[in-house]
Amino acid sequence: MRAVVGAANNQLAEREVARLLRGRGIAWAPDFVVNAGGVVYLDLASTPGIGQDELDRRIAGIGDVVAAVHREADRAGMTTLDAAERLAAARLDAAR
Repeated sequence: MRAVVGAANNQLAEREVARLLRGRGIAWAPDFVVNAGGVVYLDLASTPGIGQDELDRRIAGIGDVVAAVHREADRAGMTTLDAAERLAAARLDAAR
């Protein structure tokens, strides 16, 4: 399997590229998923009572989220971009 992962924001020129990658069997992980470590760190590092062990656990969990995004994309026959956006929307809704 071939894969594409990068640190740049908005790696794809347009949404259609996510479908093209999927159609060619290339696994792609959206930057806002794989780069979540910085956001997690900034959020939790400023939270009283959160230690390094919890930070490390949450950051290590990003791999599980990437895997879940790929499983959902495969299950639903959608792109990983669509699956990641669906997951992000669900998490934001749950936090409200």
